[in-house]
Amino acid sequence: MNISNQIISFFSQNVSKFYNSNPRKSQVKIALDVADFLFNSPKKIMFIEAPVGIGKTLGVLIPSILYSRLQRSQITYATATKNLQDQIFNSDLPDLKRMNILDSEKKVLAMGKENYFCITNYQKNRGKFKSSQRSSDIGMAIDKCYTGLRKELDQVLKNDSKEKTTDHEWDILKIKSDQRNCKLNYCPGHGYRDSFQTHPFITVTNHSQLIQSRINLDKKVPGIVSVYPGLVIIDEAHLFNDNYLGCAQEQIGIEDFKKISSFAKDNLRLKRALTQIKKKLIKLSRQKYGLQTRHTLDKEDRVNLSIIREELMNEERFDTNKNGKINVEGPVDELVGSIYKILDTDNYISWITSDNGEKIQFVTKNIFAEFEKIIKELSAYNKVIFMSGTLTSNHDSKEEIKSIWGINNFDYKSYESPFSPKNQIYLCLPKNGFEFTRNKDRMVKPIITNCIKPLCKRVKGGVLILSNSLELKDKIKNGMGDRYENRNVFSQGNDNVNELSEKFKKDKSSILIASGSFKTGFSVKGKALQAVVITSLPFPVKDDPFIKLKVDEYCKKLKMTPNQNNRFKISYDIMLHDLEQSIGRLIRDVRDYGVIYITDSRIYKTNYGKDLQRYFLSKGYIIHNDLTGLRRFMRSAKNKIFNYLQQYNKENGLDKLISIPQISYLPTNHSKLNRPFVLKNK
Repeated sequence: MNISNQIISFFSQNVSKFYNSNPRKSQVKIALDVADFLFNSPKKIMFIEAPVGIGKTLGVLIPSILYSRLQRSQITYATATKNLQDQIFNSDLPDLKRMNILDSEKKVLAMGKENYFCITNYQKNRGKFKSSQRSSDIGMAIDKCYTGLRKELDQVLKNDSKEKTTDHEWDILKIKSDQRNCKLNYCPGHGYRDSFQTHPFITVTNHSQLIQSRINLDKKVPGIVSVYPGLVIIDEAHLFNDNYLGCAQEQIGIEDFKKISSFAKDNLRLKRALTQIKKKLIKLSRQKYGLQTRHTLDKEDRVNLSIIREELMNEERFDTNKNGKINVEGPVDELVGSIYKILDTDNYISWITSDNGEKIQFVTKNIFAEFEKIIKELSAYNKVIFMSGTLTSNHDSKEEIKSIWGINNFDYKSYESPFSPKNQIYLCLPKNGFEFTRNKDRMVKPIITNCIKPLCKRVKGGVLILSNSLELKDKIKNGMGDRYENRNVFSQGNDNVNELSEKFKKDKSSILIASGSFKTGFSVKGKALQAVVITSLPFPVKDDPFIKLKVDEYCKKLKMTPNQNNRFKISYDIMLHDLEQSIGRLIRDVRDYGVIYITDSRIYKTNYGKDLQRYFLSKGYIIHNDLTGLRRFMRSAKNKIFNYLQQYNKENGLDKLISIPQISYLPTNHSKLNRPFVLKNK
């Protein structure tokens, strides 16, 4: 079989017919490069850096399906966000089936536990619904569900002309993080989650579940999804190491301290230390806003933890190994062992979290070496493809990947954007009025009055406001209300992410105020999104203990002296990656156009601001200081884009492919190709 011809045929016939348009050279080029890596290359890892709109999802999936089908292996596709997970599973894969590229092979959507309901939870909590009728409606809908996903349950309720689940109802129904399997063999949620381990052809999961599944293998605990399917695709790869932190970090919470309160009844020293720690945790957890969510433990915190550890060791006998370290077994032993690590500042960093309950979290300072180890272990028995629009920030991308990712032997491909910034994006960088980025009260009025209001008058489509601060997000929402300039105003937190996304897409003139997951993987084409407002340059919080470790580690890897100047250079690159992702929300299709408005006047008052201006100009943007020319831009955009596409298509047809790799597959080659790995018991 000639794989190259097969892929070109898929695009020139199946894909073109489905979209009623000529195939894009860039998308076909990705597919051929991926096929060359899968079938021809002895290397196990590939990095793809492809900007938004190039079509990398289909470009990677089509050769991957062909390869895995011939290999008789499987695909695990991991993303960073629910939005992209949902798009892959509920849009891209069904489209591939309608194109007759994907057959009826089994596919699963492997999300976190809290996204599925448990029928036992429903039976236990029937009396907690607002009425017996509502309880009955939910029960009847549950009987019609297959996956146990909230989205499926809501769709069944909608089909039955019933209201969707509220957050309170879902909290009653969902599988809890510490909940074991349901004893009822017809539980949709648990039953569907069990199918993750039955070797489906394609598993669409998230970074955290893939990483946790690999970590579980080391602990001899069953994984959540297949870690060694034969082919692993990691999308939104720029977030992979941050998500590794979420899995690798350990934690102790206020509940752990409450468990040992019985020891403190007659031990006043222990009781005082416990009280102080619990007060600190509660205080920070009640802190609604702040510049950061990770707070460094101060001297008093460490003294109290040291007292707790010392007094607990006096209260009970603990076995120690030859190195004097504690052998942890029971809950008290585990707590003492955790405190030991927190106090070991040579080998661990720790912080108090204020956005995820009352907890102290900690992680080894060797986390980046462990991250590299995970990647090498994944590639030992799989072909692994990492892809993102913003993987690297300097001109020597391969060297940056070697340094930051700790990998030497890999294939790397980058692709030019099919978009035209000057024709499709009106970039507004105001010189004045937005200097006080840290003072949320002083920022709200200028953002609403000088930015959002004139945008609403000049742009008919939807407006997305992206904030780095939850406090500013809420203040903007309070300042605008539920309706502003005859537009509906939605805010992240009022609905679940998927439902909020759907509302915004359907209401094509609405305003959405968001942060976090909406900066990446959120895709809205056409008039439903014609303006993106970025409230400030997304620099990482320099006092965040993990960011400090990350910046210093990157300095070391890039052979830079960890002085203030070099630390800032690393922080600037991190900011630039984040900014690129936010800007990438606007143009999702070659025919999209609109405005990017960055409400941060520091761009004109700092040295890094000058660097950023040069960066935009090098990318082909035209910088505007106000919205004076926006109406003219919006009127002429369609014609400019049409003319640009005419020229682009002439220069980028399939007949213009410079080199087509010779890729073939013969049954006799089967033994030479990668096979799915089966973990053997030690």
